[in-house]
Amino acid sequence: MENLPPTCENAKTAFVKVNDVQIAYRTIGSPSAIPLLCLQHFTGNMNDWDPSVINGLSKDRQVIIFDNTGVGESGGKTPDNVPAMAVDTLAFLKAIKLEKVDLLGFSLGGFISQLMMSEKPELVRKAILAGTCQQGGEGIENFRNFVNGAEYVDGAERYLYYFFENSERSRSLGYAVLKRFLERDPKWAPEYTEQTILAQTEAIVGWGNVPDSKTPLLTKIKHPVLIINGSNDHMFATVNSYIMFQQLSNAILSLYPDSAHGSLFQYPKLFNNEANYFLDNEI
Repeated sequence: MENLPPTCENAKTAFVKVNDVQIAYRTIGSPSAIPLLCLQHFTGNMNDWDPSVINGLSKDRQVIIFDNTGVGESGGKTPDNVPAMAVDTLAFLKAIKLEKVDLLGFSLGGFISQLMMSEKPELVRKAILAGTCQQGGEGIENFRNFVNGAEYVDGAERYLYYFFENSERSRSLGYAVLKRFLERDPKWAPEYTEQTILAQTEAIVGWGNVPDSKTPLLTKIKHPVLIINGSNDHMFATVNSYIMFQQLSNAILSLYPDSAHGSLFQYPKLFNNEANYFLDNEI
């Protein structure tokens, strides 16, 4: 019987020790010269990646998903600042002996990706930044209020509140994402500890509190970057995606209609087509 490469549904969890902490990760797809490392959103872990997105990205490359320190199946304590998260991610890559990767940074993962490109430019070839924003991004001062807005909302409605537009079409596509999660794992539900949510909230607010600079972080980044967002991101305002496009010297910007923070999950085929073309071709 042919040995097929692992998919998002059947990839086994592996562990590697990083600074005396066990870090959990999975590899999807066949080995490739430059793997794609995926960095997850606020409170998210490996199980919160849309299988349609991960499987679509892994057709021609190896995709690596992982739980950073203190998240999901990984040990340790979740850091309360983005620089520490970036340090841990770099240490993870060193532990699994990768010298060059592409990045998919979603939401908080996009913050980490920006620091990685700035501090270790030789380690990254290209990056996709989805549903994220630059240091000092507009509206991040409202992040706690946004999170608190879901305090009395449970189940599917909480997920839709965070990631989808309040429209019939966007909500229906959001339910389709949840169905894909449950098809992969009938017991799926968002899982995070109180320590993780508090620490990551501090990290996000801290990212927003970075003072204005004459030389913004993104102006130092020369990598090819694909920026993806929804037309109305409630978590990190969509206007920030255009600001990122202006500050980066080699970027492409794509905004998806009638969508919010989870636009890449709402339109997985569109996202995969754009992402794969970007990763596979010189732009």
